[in-house]
Amino acid sequence: LTEHKQSVEAAQFCKVLDLVMTASSDGTIFVSDVTTGALRTRVEHGGAITRALWHPKAPAIVATGTDTLVMVWDARNGNVVREFK
Repeated sequence: LTEHKQSVEAAQFCKVLDLVMTASSDGTIFVSDVTTGALRTRVEHGGAITRALWHPKAPAIVATGTDTLVMVWDARNGNVVREFK
């Protein structure tokens, strides 16, 4: 995982698509194709990520970090679905 500049705080497979997500304390989340290993999506949280999880029934990632925000992204395109302050 050379894309991340700091420690990986979460790694998890998606239950609805053939994707894997890694989240780092450098504030980035990478979504990669499980079969090819190709990077599909990259998002920035704004602060160090302390926890990240896949939605159980949708291709969405929920993450929180040291910036006190909870963000929800569509993992297919990196668009913000929801932000909680």
